[in-house]
Amino acid sequence: GGEARRLTTGLAWDSDPVYSRDGSRVYFTSDRGGNENIHVMARDGTGLVPLTTEEEHRFTDPVPAPEDGWFLARKRLTDTRSIGVQELWLMHESGGKGVQITTLDAHPHAGEAAFSPDGSAIWFSTRAGRFEYDQNVHQGTWQLARFDRVLGETTTVTSLGGGAVRPTPSPDGRSVALVSRDRTSTVLSIMDVATRSLRRLTNDLDHDQMEGFELRGAYPRIDWTPDG
Repeated sequence: GGEARRLTTGLAWDSDPVYSRDGSRVYFTSDRGGNENIHVMARDGTGLVPLTTEEEHRFTDPVPAPEDGWFLARKRLTDTRSIGVQELWLMHESGGKGVQITTLDAHPHAGEAAFSPDGSAIWFSTRAGRFEYDQNVHQGTWQLARFDRVLGETTTVTSLGGGAVRPTPSPDGRSVALVSRDRTSTVLSIMDVATRSLRRLTNDLDHDQMEGFELRGAYPRIDWTPDG
């Protein structure tokens, strides 16, 4: 409870905040260095430092990894079009190039990543091809994919006509919450990981952004309570 307290100040655009696994720090995206990069600070706002210093491309949407010091980030590149494409990279706080998780040939627009509870897999949303203004989201433009960190293999998990975004694994790893489209409604459903069966919870969500560029996610982050 109590009043909200500002943690960052200045002209920079700070976004995508997420707590570290132990709750002691906050990862976030900021353009305070002249370009969007991943930063981290103590949960009281002190000790703010950049973790990436990319000048040409952009790193956004940090996700703490189960291994201490590692985090996922979404790397946005612009090549033939200003709209850009996106890759997922596993980075370490000490620096270095990082480990590329997705490739542009297979997944030109990967994002909204989440680790499985045991850390063995990375779930993410992926768009079929690059952005086009006339894409029909009711033809399954967006789907969910799963990267197996043990085998190094990526599998497309869903094939929904209304698409699927924002995969969020349950604490026990048996289910994944997801957001999809049913005509004009944005739907929240639960998918059984073993059987791939879906259970709809509600079709009363705010409208998703599947038609858009999806530079900040097709839907805001959702989460489970610790007891599922």
